[in-house]
Amino acid sequence: MSILGGILGMLREPESGGGGGFTPDLGQYNNVYYVATTGNDSTGTGTTGNPFLTIAKALTMCADGDAIKLGVGTFAEAPAAYYLTRMSALLVTVAVDIIGEPGETVVTSTASANPPQYSVLVSVNMPNLTDYINFYNIIFDDNGYDWYAMYGGAYLAASPVILCRAQLFNCAFISTATARIIYTNGEYNNCFNCSFNLFAFAVHENGAAGKYAWQNCVFSGTFTHINKTTCLDNATFDSAFNVTVGTWIDVGTGTDADDDTQADLGVYGGTYPWQP
Repeated sequence: MSILGGILGMLREPESGGGGGFTPDLGQYNNVYYVATTGNDSTGTGTTGNPFLTIAKALTMCADGDAIKLGVGTFAEAPAAYYLTRMSALLVTVAVDIIGEPGETVVTSTASANPPQYSVLVSVNMPNLTDYINFYNIIFDDNGYDWYAMYGGAYLAASPVILCRAQLFNCAFISTATARIIYTNGEYNNCFNCSFNLFAFAVHENGAAGKYAWQNCVFSGTFTHINKTTCLDNATFDSAFNVTVGTWIDVGTGTDADDDTQADLGVYGGTYPWQP
């Protein structure tokens, strides 16, 4: 069985996101913690009526099997060190799902200058190899600074002892600096129906090749990878990540949740499609 074939059977059950698109059914989780731009990390409790302000705060409450639901708006996370001086705007170390509002949730950093070399927007560090950290419907924006987009592994005590298993569904990446796509030092990582509008492209995989798998993804550049399935290279996007150059409608693998037709490429197709 292919990497993607094995993962597709583990998808969360989707539900309509109230007109903005499809998100996982929140009833599937042990606990759901809410984060909003109007929240408060000191007095918030993580409920819909009293949300937290930052994802970092919500993560301190989570255990495996929980979820974090992000509201509409931009969530600027304060960078934290993940190895020596290297920084991560969002450091995830527990098997949770982080869910945005399709096309309306942006995750970035509070950094006002370029971080140290090899710093990343998202660092995913799983201490076991049985669960996945899943991201849904999030726009990751480097805010014009030189971040790697995502890092799959961590160094503790100068030893790469923590591995990762991360998946992204219907997420988008924006880079106007010199960010690369994703770096992995651990286990398999998968991207489904994601859109990448990046300045530069490079996928670094330590160890065995093919640790990443890409399905129905759209890229503003081009790169060769062993596990790319029905993807579109050299596309252009508008501000809402609609593909303006390139064929993307009804050419993907699988079906779209909104109409059960052959899957579209990018964030408007697949299991958790955004809606115009």
